[in-house]
Amino acid sequence: MDIDILSKKILESPSNYLLYIERGLLYYKKANITAAYNDFTKVIELDPGNKQAAEYLSLLGNVMQYEYKETLNV
Repeated sequence: MDIDILSKKILESPSNYLLYIERGLLYYKKANITAAYNDFTKVIELDPGNKQAAEYLSLLGNVMQYEYKETLNV
């Protein structure tokens, strides 16, 4: 499934966290780190105990910290 189709499905079923996981993974594979981070954050909002989303958020946080090190002043 592609990102556009998943986005339409999310509009139809915004509480379906599985759609956000799937789209987040696609964003991650396409190196759209911010969009992936936002989708996995939404998963945690909808399903607070979701371990897969938590693992990806941790990974993405590390990537963002590395990529934006100068901007974040870390």
